[in-house]
Amino acid sequence: ISYNGYVGIQNSSKLVERLSSYDYARLYSKAMEEEGLTPRFNSEEIQKFKDGTDPNYPNTNWYDEVYQTGVQHSHNVNISGGTEDVKYMGSVSYLHQTGILPNAMRRQFSGRTNLDVKLTSKLNARLNLAYIDNDYSDPTDSYTGGGSYQIIKAANQMAPWIVGRYEDGTYGTISDGNPLAWLDANQTVDRMNQNFTGSLALDYQIMDGLKATVTGSYVNDQQHYKEFRKEIQYNPNKKSNPTQLDERFYLWDRTTLDALLNYDKQFGAHGVKGIAGYHLEKYNYSENKGIRKNFPNNDLTDMNAGDAATQQSEGFTRELAMISWFARVNYDYAGKYLFEANVRADASSRFADGNRWGYFPSFSAAWRLSEESFMEGTRNWLDNLKLRVSWGLLGNQSALDDYY
Repeated sequence: ISYNGYVGIQNSSKLVERLSSYDYARLYSKAMEEEGLTPRFNSEEIQKFKDGTDPNYPNTNWYDEVYQTGVQHSHNVNISGGTEDVKYMGSVSYLHQTGILPNAMRRQFSGRTNLDVKLTSKLNARLNLAYIDNDYSDPTDSYTGGGSYQIIKAANQMAPWIVGRYEDGTYGTISDGNPLAWLDANQTVDRMNQNFTGSLALDYQIMDGLKATVTGSYVNDQQHYKEFRKEIQYNPNKKSNPTQLDERFYLWDRTTLDALLNYDKQFGAHGVKGIAGYHLEKYNYSENKGIRKNFPNNDLTDMNAGDAATQQSEGFTRELAMISWFARVNYDYAGKYLFEANVRADASSRFADGNRWGYFPSFSAAWRLSEESFMEGTRNWLDNLKLRVSWGLLGNQSALDDYY
């Protein structure tokens, strides 16, 4: 049994060096004056920025207001052992991370186990299971939404003479709003992900040099996306966009079955290898999205609480399947003369009935000149020299859409 863990901190780095509100107001007003425009601030207001005693003439450091120190800690417990016939390994891990923005968070739990069992002198079984629960929260805004981009953008662009937060709890704003208000609202984009992977394999040694392997596997992935944008009254003169809920569900799974026969035998200077196999794959995908606006307040966040007249929805499913038969033969003589032949037959549901099967042969031959006796004098500087010719046909289903 072993344990591994760590604790760390994160801070923003390489931030833009910003002018103070006094320097910004002074230079900005001077530039306007030289362009023949009325200065943005008069000398009395510029002095107030310099004195720093009037809360209505602040020197707001938006980086200090928005960013924080993030903390993360990770823990892993691993156990392994077994006997000559049974070997096992299992591990569990936990990760928690707070971001450099308030309300930013990641939480991940994962577990994994491997089991190898020798059932008989010829039959072995292998089981692999893995699970991940991975949740992310990213602070979002009440202007465009979608995550922290707009918050970071505003922190980089807002002038230091704009009040971050007044003593009465209201906010100074630009046309988009105020990043402090968005963060104070505790609104996030939440991504909740779960993934399971499992496989079971059986190996059977039929005879010397000939082994059969059957493997079945299953992968399932579920994603839940939810963003609720709150309505914010920044100050008596400005309010954000109305409340909005954007909720999405994604689900996909893949089932595969592989059956293989492997042959590998040496007959003196003659080496023979072969493989024959069958592959089956089934893939399912579904996606559903819904949006509603104008909720009664910021606390009712279920979809049904929104205004049905503002509803938007979309969704679809798709199914894909593929079957393959394939074989390969390799022959070599003394490691000098090499030959390989391949053939495979693939059927894809992306094609219409009557056109789903494709057949793809290939051949190659090679001569390793570096193994010949007449090349002996070059072996101190030439390790491997081979001439190879090949020919083959390939197919491609990825260029097609999901439907024929």
